[in-house]
Amino acid sequence: MTLTESLEQLNVLAQAMLSKSRLEHSLSVADTAAIMCQRMKLDTLTGRVIAMAHDLCKELPLTEQFALASGWDMADSQEAIMDSRLAHGPAAATMLSGRGILVQPELLEAVAWHTVGKIGMGMYAQVLYAADKLEPGRGAWRADTRAAWLSGAFDGPDGMRLLIVTLIEDNIRHLRSKGLDVAPSTLILYNSITGKNSKA
Repeated sequence: MTLTESLEQLNVLAQAMLSKSRLEHSLSVADTAAIMCQRMKLDTLTGRVIAMAHDLCKELPLTEQFALASGWDMADSQEAIMDSRLAHGPAAATMLSGRGILVQPELLEAVAWHTVGKIGMGMYAQVLYAADKLEPGRGAWRADTRAAWLSGAFDGPDGMRLLIVTLIEDNIRHLRSKGLDVAPSTLILYNSITGKNSKA
């Protein structure tokens, strides 16, 4: 299946599986990912494909999410499989792989880990991780980072790493302000790319 055919299938699935607000989010992530890919000289169609795939299972009953996620056989996935906030990523990767709609390992990785990220993510996984958090419909507490990204503050050879660090720091502050825990994978990723030792 070509990427164009994959995107067509994903658009159909998104219309059928997602609420209006979740569909609008996915479309906005797709636009953001395409812009990001263009600026990084990556394939914009690939950016749109992974964006339309990332939240397909978000609104399935949790029992279905867990059942699908349990079929995700990539390494270091237990946290995402067992967490009600994270299971939709590996669930979507499993579903799409099984249907032959998305089979490229680097793109399935992007879909599976888009919420919390992980050490060693490929470039498309990094794009989706960032685009999911930067799309305009996200919380106002991300507005400064989005504006900085749009202005080119994160362009350059080290730009994506710095953008991910900034997004994680935004997320840590936001979650802690609400008394919520930070996902262990997010902290592991943050510590690995900053050399720090932040803890939940």
